[in-house]
Amino acid sequence: MKNLKNATIPVAQSIGNEAFYNCTELSVLTIDSVKTIADSSFYNCVGLNEVYADGIEELDLGVFDGCSNLYILSLNSLK
Repeated sequence: MKNLKNATIPVAQSIGNEAFYNCTELSVLTIDSVKTIADSSFYNCVGLNEVYADGIEELDLGVFDGCSNLYILSLNSLK
């Protein structure tokens, strides 16, 4: 998955630990109605610029650690 550029994650219970770890080419991420995003799910996604998320209930520690180019983080309806 290292060459993944854009991703849309539809309704899901969770995104697991380090699920997208080191996906350095990922730049735009859209998340719809995911209940939990686990530790370090997007760790070291240095190409990640934009994240649009809706319906998240829980963000664990370090979800976006190492995402040094993240400049838009839109978390709608974080409970």
